[in-house]
Amino acid sequence: MAKFFLFLILFLIPLSVFAAGATLSILPATGEFTVGQTVKTTIFVHSGGNAINAAEATLNFPSDLLRVASISKANSIFSLWAVEPSFDNAKGTISFAGGTTKPFIGSSGEALSVVFHVKKSGLASLALNGARTLLADGLGTDVFGSSQGASWKLMAAAPQPVIPATGLPLAPTIWSSTHPDENKWYSNKNPKFSWTLSPDVDAVKLLYDQFSDSQPTLLYSPPISERELGGVQDGIWYFHIQFRNGKGWGETAHFRVQIDTEPPEPFVIQFLDGKKTIKARPRINFATTDGLSGIDRYEMKIDSGEWQEASYILPAQEPGEHLVVLRAFDRAGNMTEAQDSFTVVRADLLYIFIRVAAGLGIVLAFCLVYFIVRLKRRTRKKIQFAEKYLHKTFDYLRNAVEDCVKDRETLRQYKDELDSAEKALQKMIQRITDHS
Repeated sequence: MAKFFLFLILFLIPLSVFAAGATLSILPATGEFTVGQTVKTTIFVHSGGNAINAAEATLNFPSDLLRVASISKANSIFSLWAVEPSFDNAKGTISFAGGTTKPFIGSSGEALSVVFHVKKSGLASLALNGARTLLADGLGTDVFGSSQGASWKLMAAAPQPVIPATGLPLAPTIWSSTHPDENKWYSNKNPKFSWTLSPDVDAVKLLYDQFSDSQPTLLYSPPISERELGGVQDGIWYFHIQFRNGKGWGETAHFRVQIDTEPPEPFVIQFLDGKKTIKARPRINFATTDGLSGIDRYEMKIDSGEWQEASYILPAQEPGEHLVVLRAFDRAGNMTEAQDSFTVVRADLLYIFIRVAAGLGIVLAFCLVYFIVRLKRRTRKKIQFAEKYLHKTFDYLRNAVEDCVKDRETLRQYKDELDSAEKALQKMIQRITDHS
């Protein structure tokens, strides 16, 4: 009977329990580090005997004590990324979700490497949260067991006595053939840096991150004299280099690189006088933004003309349909284009009559009010008569326009002309009567 129950228990236990659950860990798990020091950290995946093909987690760190200098997936066992590795120094998080087409079985598969910069002293606890490790069984079975965080003691750097040093290497002079000006923005994501090695230099240390005062950590011995980076993310980055000779390490040099590969936001062209207008120089409006380097300039072209600086009033156009093309450039040279068509309607005799009548009306109204004032016969009744005559004249012109013009857009523009002339006359009458 005992053997039967033992057999039953073993039969009912799922086979998957014989393989331990997968784990994630952070190395170094412990350590003492000083303020200003950089700490290379690795997140490892331990499959626990399982064949896994994906893992994800969020690493939480104290943002008041540490900041991420850089992250790298160069040596990761994952080649597919549902969530690209990213960090937020304000929130103190690093997130990733990676996968692979070749199942991984092992005890130390690198998922991600991170370089931290120690900001201030204190006890830093790092933890992996929201972790999952998925079995390569076609079902995505989660076999995550546990995670191991890290606890670091961060100490203030002990003051170092100033000892005059002779013979140490000078700070390197860095230049870039791809990003020569540190104050300009570039759309090239592959910066290349060069420097000259003096005969006594036997090693160099390099680092690139987003902090201007970091100390390099990656050692090259024998030394190299150039380095090209590939696929650098958009933003402001710093390249750091330090030389060593037989006397020790010299001063660190820093070189800034500004990268922006995203074009400005899409935008539209607005035609303030309508897409069908009687104005030979139509008014337009346009604007866009660029989230990183900012807008540098706008250029425009009408029909097959030359590119020129964009303006809000177009050059005079012949009657007919025209195409206006606008380009917005950011400071890295990235460009977004918008285009739209408009039609200039030939100015007919009615339009010319309205402009002439409005002009004559202004002159006549001015003369009328002027003589009323000069003859000292300015009364409220006469002024009201002049204003009434003015409004009646423009009402007559509006009615005449409505009878002659059937196109709504053209009618609107004619009425706008009349309204503008009427308001100008009204202001003139008011100004003369107020100051006489």
